[in-house]
Amino acid sequence: MSTTHIAPVYDLGTRADYLEMGVGAKKRDHAKAGTNRIAPGFHCDAGSIDEFIELGNRLAAGHKRRVKAHGMLVNFHPDELDVRNPDDLQRGGDLALELARRAFPNSPTMVVVHDDADGGHVHAHVVILNHDLVSGLAPKKNRTHAAIKRLNDTLMREEGMRVVDDQYVAAREKWTDRRADLQAFEQSIGDRVAEAKEVALKGDLAAFNEVFEAECKTRGVDVVRTEHVVDTDAREGRRKGDVEVGITYVARDEVTPGKRPRRRRKAASKLSSEFTDAGLQQAVEAERQRRAAEAQRQAAEVQRQQRVAATAAAPPRSREELRAEFLKRTRDDEVEADTGPLAPLSPAEEQGEPQDDAVEAEVEPLAPLPADPAAVAPLPPTDEAVEETETPALATARAGHVGALAPLTPATNERYRSPIRDQQPKRDRDQAYLDRIAAVDEHVVERTEARKLIDAAVLKNVGRRDISSFRAVMHAATVETLEARETMKAAASRAYEEGNLARVKALRTAMAEGRFYVVEREDEEPVVQPGGERQYGD
Repeated sequence: MSTTHIAPVYDLGTRADYLEMGVGAKKRDHAKAGTNRIAPGFHCDAGSIDEFIELGNRLAAGHKRRVKAHGMLVNFHPDELDVRNPDDLQRGGDLALELARRAFPNSPTMVVVHDDADGGHVHAHVVILNHDLVSGLAPKKNRTHAAIKRLNDTLMREEGMRVVDDQYVAAREKWTDRRADLQAFEQSIGDRVAEAKEVALKGDLAAFNEVFEAECKTRGVDVVRTEHVVDTDAREGRRKGDVEVGITYVARDEVTPGKRPRRRRKAASKLSSEFTDAGLQQAVEAERQRRAAEAQRQAAEVQRQQRVAATAAAPPRSREELRAEFLKRTRDDEVEADTGPLAPLSPAEEQGEPQDDAVEAEVEPLAPLPADPAAVAPLPPTDEAVEETETPALATARAGHVGALAPLTPATNERYRSPIRDQQPKRDRDQAYLDRIAAVDEHVVERTEARKLIDAAVLKNVGRRDISSFRAVMHAATVETLEARETMKAAASRAYEEGNLARVKALRTAMAEGRFYVVEREDEEPVVQPGGERQYGD
């Protein structure tokens, strides 16, 4: 169970300083001891907190935005996450990050988990930069408490955790909260019902009602169920004509002072909404989801251990061997999936007799390529002074302007399929990240083979860490393109600091158009290559 809060952030530096060190005496103590407030569960899409702040300030300044980020606070109940358990702190950070990804999937995010709250509960601070890396605009959705609450409630249910202020079970109606306000008999019967509920939830959920009633009976409490038809639409969460089940608990009262022992009845709703039929069914569903999530987690752990054992037992192989095996397996699987088993040859074909030319006649012959390389129109020149360094993929692409482009993948009719798609994610939610990097790899290779410009939008949110992580399995053309893009970004930043706005514009325009080339850092003004040859394809 968790509560959420969201608000705009106008000063990233102040917010980051509070999240890392705190304020007042707490900040002074951390500074003196050389420590900070950051607990397990920390996550940052940038290389460090300082880089995250720099990125946020640069994006806000570049788009003239007053709101630099959105700050979310996610508080977890001590009954579900223990502030003294590092694993629970890590889980709190993971859940907060997942909530941020669902609310702002394309925005850089930082999560800081704290374990020093006065209430002794796990809570996570989430800072989401006010910039969508795909659209280039500020996020428009999920900026209100109601929107974040809906997403958080869905996430809590999926994780098998309780939900605050649900349709039937409100936080103020929890038995632990109401018990102190009730009389002795109500406390006695409520404690016995709570014990029976806890035992029943540990058994077979399909027979929960039967087990629950039996456990209540062993504790001296009878469960009486009645059905009635709702006669009005005025009650929240109920429609006229719905059939609702009411529960009444009957037990012997021997604790009320000044009263003789007698059997008394108490409606479930008078004790706690947790003990109503709707509350019990919700508890069953939450337990079912928790068990399913735990089973998935255990299965994933078993698979991970099997992969680790298989990797450790297998002899080391070179990158070329792994890539050759992958390409062969991919080719065989895709050809079989696309074409199915081959049809048997006809008697005429077996004898080698000529076949009908009708099919051949339907296909028009391809126009021949121009024999003279000069017939190919040259690329338009550019007036921006930029020095570039040759790379193998870039040289191949340049040669394609005047001759045949050397293929980057084996000469087949199949589309390139990135080896990253065969990578096994450590966590289920990382699969989307792997698919996105694989899509970038495939896009760059296909566009390079076709001698077309790269779609710059596809490369957004891919940086140096991604290059380092996937260099071993990523295509060489993709690695060179991404590294060239990083050199252009760095050159644009230096030009901006030097006040060379024309150079900044030229570099940014080239990147936006999908023209990536390596920019060397030189003290003197770089010289433009003749013909403006600094792009993949035409």
